[in-house]
Amino acid sequence: LGLMVYAKAPGGGFVSDRQPISLATLKQVAHVPSHVKKGPLLLQDALAAEGVDYTKRQQSKLGFQTRLPLEWFDDTDFETKEPHEWVAACRKADRRADGLALAMDDKGVGVWRYMKVLKYAPDRRQFLITVMDEDGAMGARPVLEHRVNLYFSDERMPAFAKRVSSAHKLREEAEEDA
Repeated sequence: LGLMVYAKAPGGGFVSDRQPISLATLKQVAHVPSHVKKGPLLLQDALAAEGVDYTKRQQSKLGFQTRLPLEWFDDTDFETKEPHEWVAACRKADRRADGLALAMDDKGVGVWRYMKVLKYAPDRRQFLITVMDEDGAMGARPVLEHRVNLYFSDERMPAFAKRVSSAHKLREEAEEDA
């Protein structure tokens, strides 16, 4: 069908400027209770437009169960801020959540959860974050996460989706050559 509808979240939220979302996402969002944020669904749709679907098992096209780490293929040319700038922007914004983090289950299926940035660990090249649970409470146990698995509220969603897609494509090429 190719129908695209434009939406803008109140106060900016997870949609920067005007961003197209598909009819399928609008149908999903329409059934989400109003107290639940729609950022994960919008990001899921933006990634799907770039060929990335975390709602399905992440397995190589060659059938490998074990994948090369995606962060090895993250192209930092897509980056708009240095890590310390992201941390500073998150602290300055003083929001309940700073963006979304990818949480993968043991079956290789991922879901985007709201997260709060605590700091950057330069020795590990990862962000220390807490992730919001299904009830809206921030997790008590901080975790380290790579940048390619973190979407910040202040970045353009289509650009982030292209970054993740690029990493996936580069990993596929490397796995095919193995």
